[in-house]
Amino acid sequence: MKKELKYETEAAYEVAMEEIERLMDRGEENLSEEELNTLETMARAAQAYEKDHYYIEPPRTLEGITELRMYELKLKQKNLAKTR
Repeated sequence: MKKELKYETEAAYEVAMEEIERLMDRGEENLSEEELNTLETMARAAQAYEKDHYYIEPPRTLEGITELRMYELKLKQKNLAKTR
């Protein structure tokens, strides 16, 4: 059974992110099963913290949706002009 983890403060989140980065830098193949489980638990808790504290509303206008999609696909306006 996986242990629930929740970051309550920005400081706790930052410490966790440093530990997550340290573990990820080592590479998955160099981590023990316990470290892999810890990494997964910490990453899920960090994701939840980010969703609560850094959530950005998705765009609602056609212009905003288009800009987001262009960013996701790494397109510039000149790339769109070439399509027919």
